[in-house]
Parts: sequence; structure tokens; C-alpha cells
Amino acid sequence: MASDIAIRIEGVGKRYRLGHTIDLRRTLRETLVIMARDYGRRAFRALRALAGRAAEAPSPSRPAPGSLAADRPNAFWALRDVNLEVQRGDVVGIIGRNGAGKSTLLKILSRITTPTTGHIEMRGRLSSLLEVGTGFNPELTGRENIYLNGAILGMRKSEIDRKFDDIVAFAETEKFLDTPIKRYSSGMSVRLAFAVAAHLQPEILIVDEVLSVGDSEFQKKCIGKMEDVSSQGRTVLFVSHNMQVIKRLCSHAVLLREGQVQQTGLIDEVIDSYLSSGPQVDTAQDIPPQMHRRSPPDLEIYRVEIADQEGELTREVRMQEPFTLTLYYRVR
Repeated sequence: MASDIAIRIEGVGKRYRLGHTIDLRRTLRETLVIMARDYGRRAFRALRALAGRAAEAPSPSRPAPGSLAADRPNAFWALRDVNLEVQRGDVVGIIGRNGAGKSTLLKILSRITTPTTGHIEMRGRLSSLLEVGTGFNPELTGRENIYLNGAILGMRKSEIDRKFDDIVAFAETEKFLDTPIKRYSSGMSVRLAFAVAAHLQPEILIVDEVLSVGDSEFQKKCIGKMEDVSSQGRTVLFVSHNMQVIKRLCSHAVLLREGQVQQTGLIDEVIDSYLSSGPQVDTAQDIPPQMHRRSPPDLEIYRVEIADQEGELTREVRMQEPFTLTLYYRVR
């Protein structure tokens, strides 16, 4: 991999099985019997199919694993054939609607889950903040978890010692350092987790929407810290539904749609494509009768419209841009 590339993703896909559950009340013996029975059935069907093909003329080759033809009815592809290169020092926003595959991609990059297809190359030490409490042992104290995370990143104790006071001051958790993490609120856990991830000098920093848990002042601190990290030539991947934050922080963006990369490029171009690719639905909204306010009894609001500064109806408006809100009502 070229020295100027921090992350290379080639043909990555992630498949999940739907409706595949295990009865936790089974005994080990029952589970082993069921597994052996299912394996025997599959082996018998495979042998029978093999014998049938041997008696017939050659047939076309079987579809490759991961192809559409090879999918089972209960298979769901959260990601499919994702190809991407991230340059060293880039700050990349990953955007897309709910279910587009953003969090799945970050989990694969963070080695929390493995891809079904493809492979990934990364150059440099990686630190990630994905979900509240990720990477923390709830039974250990805040102090112990700081050193544990540093050790996982391959840092020496002396290196962690030098960063310790900065981490604690940033997280504002001085009074709770010797309290087990399981006693922390979600906001406290996020503050400490971000402080650890950002201060332990990773070459690659990955942050998911989890920052929305914190208050607005702490979110500003986090954004400022990510700007500091990126100014030092480190690579940042950031997922958020807040386009203003994405635009402020990131230079490039990746747009995911239904598990595939739809567009990559400069931040403004990709955000414009994302905002213009909304669902094709009526932009005016009728209010169902059951949602009509009962008070005052002589006034009924039954329809709402939002228009942008050009007067076009829309379902989304950008911060600091003018818009028009129109309410339709009846006076009885």
C-alpha cells in the first residue's frame, strides 16, 4: 500500500442472516444433537446433488459467494462491494440515510466485526468511538480503563502517564476516576471514551454519531479536538447526520446508499447530492385527524408546508438558511 494511503477498502461486503436465532434454554447435549442432525441432512443433500450432476451434462458454474444469485431468502447485505481509499491526513465524513451501512462500515474498520467479502488495509494505530461504553470494561474504574485502552493501542505506561491529566481534564470526570464505569451515566461514558480515543495519539481516529449523547458544550469541545487531530496530519473518519458539523470538520465525504458507495468527493458536492436525493414523497404534509389538537375547539390545523428560499417545497432545510413555514387551518 502506498505510503500516502491510510485506509484501503476493496470489495468489502457484510451479510447478516435474518431470523436465525438460538434457543438459549437448550442444554449443550440438545444443541449438539440438533447441529449433528442438521449437518447430516446438509451432507446427504450435497451428496445427492453431486450424484445428480454427475449423471447430467455439464451445467453452468455456480454463482460466486456473495453474488445476488447466491443469496438466500434470509440473507441481508448491510454492505456490498465497497471500494474506497482514504489518504493520510484526510478528514472524511461518511453520510447516508438510516440503514445505509455507515455504522457497519465503521465497525468493520474498527475490527469489531469481520467482513463477509473483501479485505481492508490500514496504515497506523487506530482508535475508535462507536457506541456508548465500547472498549470499556464496566467493572473497572475510569482510571483503569484509561490505562487498559492505552495498552490495547500498544502504548507504554509512560506514554499514557504523559497524557493522563489531559484526558481527565478534557472528560471532566476527575471526581469519578476511581468509580467503576458501570456507575457512569451515558454522557460521562462518552466524555471519557472520546477523551481516551482522541488523546492517545492515534494515526486514524474513527467517530460515530455517538457524540449526540453529550451536551452541546461537550460536542463543541469534541469537534475542536477533532480539528486539532486533523491539523496534525492524522486521518479522521466521522459519521453524523448533522451536515453543518460534517461541512465544518471534513474536507471530503463518502455517500452510502443501501450498503453501497454512491459517491465520493469534495464535501460540498457530496452533501448537495445527499440532500437532493431525498425520498420522492409529497413535501406537503397532511396532519391525520387523530393528531388534530382539541384545544381551542374552534381552530383546526390540518396541513403543514415548508418551502426553501426559492419557494420550492422541501422536507429539509439547512441551518442559517431562510425558509417559509405555512400552516393551513380551519376556523369552525
